[in-house]
Amino acid sequence: MMFRAAVAAMVVCWGCSGRLHGQAPTSDLLASYHFVGGAQLSSRSDSTTLREIMGLPQTHALARYVLDRLAQAPRTLFPDAVDTTQAAKGKALLREMLDDLFPRESFLDVRGRAGTAPGWIFGIALSDERAALWQANLSELMALWKLGTPDIGEQAGLKVATVKAGQGATVVRWTRSGEWLLLGVGGERFEAWDHMLTTVRQSQRPRPTLAGEWLKAEFNLARWATPAGLPNWTVWPQVKLSAAGREADVRLTSSLVFAEDMTGPLDPWQVPTNIIQEPLISFTAWRGARPWLSRLDVLARLGLAPAPNEVYFWAQSLSVPQSLVAFPAEDPTNRVKAMLAPALEMVPAGWRERGLGQIEWQEEAHQLVWRSLPLLFPHLRPAKDGGRGFITGGLFPALQTTNAPPQELLNQFIGKPDLVYYNWEITARRLMQLRLQFQLAGMVSGKAVLLTNSPALPWLIELEQRLGNSATEVVAVSPRQWSLTRRAPIGLTATEIAAALCWFDSLDFPKLTLRLPDRSAPRPSPKAPRKR
Repeated sequence: MMFRAAVAAMVVCWGCSGRLHGQAPTSDLLASYHFVGGAQLSSRSDSTTLREIMGLPQTHALARYVLDRLAQAPRTLFPDAVDTTQAAKGKALLREMLDDLFPRESFLDVRGRAGTAPGWIFGIALSDERAALWQANLSELMALWKLGTPDIGEQAGLKVATVKAGQGATVVRWTRSGEWLLLGVGGERFEAWDHMLTTVRQSQRPRPTLAGEWLKAEFNLARWATPAGLPNWTVWPQVKLSAAGREADVRLTSSLVFAEDMTGPLDPWQVPTNIIQEPLISFTAWRGARPWLSRLDVLARLGLAPAPNEVYFWAQSLSVPQSLVAFPAEDPTNRVKAMLAPALEMVPAGWRERGLGQIEWQEEAHQLVWRSLPLLFPHLRPAKDGGRGFITGGLFPALQTTNAPPQELLNQFIGKPDLVYYNWEITARRLMQLRLQFQLAGMVSGKAVLLTNSPALPWLIELEQRLGNSATEVVAVSPRQWSLTRRAPIGLTATEIAAALCWFDSLDFPKLTLRLPDRSAPRPSPKAPRKR
């Protein structure tokens, strides 16, 4: 699934109109990935859980669905330039090509200086038959989109097809060298393309062979934030990521570099063990969080300024989809009471019209409750732990027990001086909770979320039977640089999996808007597999 997100990022890169802005990076690299290919991955002896899931019928159905939606990307990204007829024909041509994306080794490079339009190069290892299909379909697409007829010339000893669109401002190029088909889009002078052709001629490969890892990626998210529609509530970092197998699991390592300090004081952990209680299926501890949380306007409007520097999240093993939060606060009772007026103002007008704006302070229960939501009980409460004041909250009341979190869990992060963030979960159990939470959120908001006419839901339910523990650690190398390590059954947490599935179903996919259809509106439906 991580690879499919990278493929979607490639399409987003193509569709981001205009020029890129932001602080000039140390490199012109904006995004890249190198994937070993599903065929090679399936032959490995590690990542056994991921390989098992890759072979499931539900996975194949979801993959067809995502590729069908990716094939519609030109119409989504360029609605004024691609008409209905072009969209239908173009989708058929693109869809034939997209079947190769997961099984074959591939890479993407996107480059561009601040204030300039980006150029990108995509490469994929193909058989002669599939390479011929790609080249024929690319020629048809150029004609369909009225970009021009390819001119065949020679560059670096290779035959290169070139189409100059828009009076040569943008040039589409492709060539074949050995098993590699290379596709580039950029200006008439495209140094990265020239360098790539020289490299592939000399070494027979555009990229060195991946050794041990099966995925490497790099994204300068700060430069993509505006054109890709990323939310502005955080400072987006430059990310380097790699994935490799570790027995049954996937091991992720990542470096995150920010343009400003994003780590607050790393005060000693003081876990509120009288508030956080078993039975747990997920637990998250985060300190040094103030630079992140201070950017959230909702916290300031609720009177949480300065923002907390320490926060805990956990989920209990209950029949209800329970998620809870706790963070230190001075005078927590009066601060929770004071949130009533701003909370009422923040309820959307449309929700108030539907009778969903009833928030009240309940004196006897000592809690602030949003009591008009169907099937949910969102609340905030003051609490004490070891003499410290806390504000706690959740979707349902917490199960009150006398069982504190196991010391074995606390030992995983307490005593590590530079650790900023620790997360542990039983991913299958947490997925089941999140599925219910997302569906309840859809009922409240009137949006279609993980409903039965999308293959996302059957796939998610299948994962709920198969995934074990995952653990993520983030260490502050400096106030502006973090190092992340994770071991997880398929490399993603339950939250990331559920969010990705909602993205696949969103109306603007592969844009990152997450604009979901109304519950009464028809949703994209999976297509029957194409006969080959």
